[in-house]
Amino acid sequence: MRTLLVEDSYLAREDLKAMLAKHPEIELVAEASNVTEALELVAMQQAKKQAVELILLDIHLPEQDGFALLEQIDAELKVIFITAYSEFAIKSFDYHTVDYLVKPVHPKRLAAAIKKLQVPQTGELGDTNTAFSEQDRIFVKDGDNCYLVALKNIQRIESCGNHSLLYFYQYNHASQLHKAFVYKSLVKLAERLPEQMFFRANRQNIVNLTYVENVEPWVNGGFRLTLNNGHEVEVSRRHASQLKNNYAF
Repeated sequence: MRTLLVEDSYLAREDLKAMLAKHPEIELVAEASNVTEALELVAMQQAKKQAVELILLDIHLPEQDGFALLEQIDAELKVIFITAYSEFAIKSFDYHTVDYLVKPVHPKRLAAAIKKLQVPQTGELGDTNTAFSEQDRIFVKDGDNCYLVALKNIQRIESCGNHSLLYFYQYNHASQLHKAFVYKSLVKLAERLPEQMFFRANRQNIVNLTYVENVEPWVNGGFRLTLNNGHEVEVSRRHASQLKNNYAF
């Protein structure tokens, strides 16, 4: 995929280029340090009939920001945002955003973003059947509210009939616990979540094991989990054996 890298920091560009070199599916055709240079390079590639297909884009650039660049490009290019600022994540999804990476970028996180280029990008939890990795972020809509949520910040998911209720921290476990309604069943969501991180405790609940602070024996051969905020979740006898077999030392 013909790719343009737009980053004003020379060192950051060099780091990203080194990481991109490990992905043969990415053809880095040009790099720019500001919006003016980027526009010229996009036009040049189009003139050569080798149009840019993907932009790796920093948001904070000299004179104009990354969003200004996208507003001036007619073509519908895919975008991976790479920035030190997380507050523009929601705005980024007004464009053809594949992923939003916060610096410093880890090679595994970049690899996960590149992998998303191979599947249709709808942006919402449950819209495709692609399995999530532990490093992924998901875009969640709940009425008029939109959230970009790191998978690791999801505390638990509760079943609401054919839909689900997602409990999550927007930044970290010290921030406020939010909840959002998701129009997918618990069964469908469980198929996409990494088993190393998420555990199906019973028919009604999936919990992120990261937030389990206490496990104690419970009635009928089950367990009771206490999460970081004191919320308790019962593990049914059927799922208790799975917990012991998969997660015991």
